[in-house]
Amino acid sequence: MANNSLKPVHLKVVDKAHAHLYDYDSPEPSKDWPVTPSRLSPKAAGIFERMVLRIAELYPPSASHCELLALYAEAEEDYLELSAYIKWNGRTYTTENGQIKPYPEVAMRNEAKNTMEKILKEFGLSPASSRNVKMTKKQEKRNSFAALDD
Repeated sequence: MANNSLKPVHLKVVDKAHAHLYDYDSPEPSKDWPVTPSRLSPKAAGIFERMVLRIAELYPPSASHCELLALYAEAEEDYLELSAYIKWNGRTYTTENGQIKPYPEVAMRNEAKNTMEKILKEFGLSPASSRNVKMTKKQEKRNSFAALDD
């Protein structure tokens, strides 16, 4: 029986040649504040700015996050528009043959929602992913009953 734990020499050379590809130290994000991309609609630009402020509550936002934030803003804008369409027209329609079919906008809205959820997880803004985010600001414990002491 052959020993499968030994790696052939030609694979070892490839591994050493591409060792830089497996360097897991992530690069430092930009220190600049994210700037709203000009391609966003006014509604998406507002969503972009709101998300930057939400991220700023947890850690300093970076200009490196601009594209992902823009994708989130576009997805949320689509989600809101498609939700309004579905609310107005319903989820299904009847064809000429009498078949009941869902509007394509229902699937499009679900895709936008899934995109939003994935991006929120990337930024640590979901309950499960928030545990993996390193807080940079020291959060003070506040006594929610302190106002009653007066």
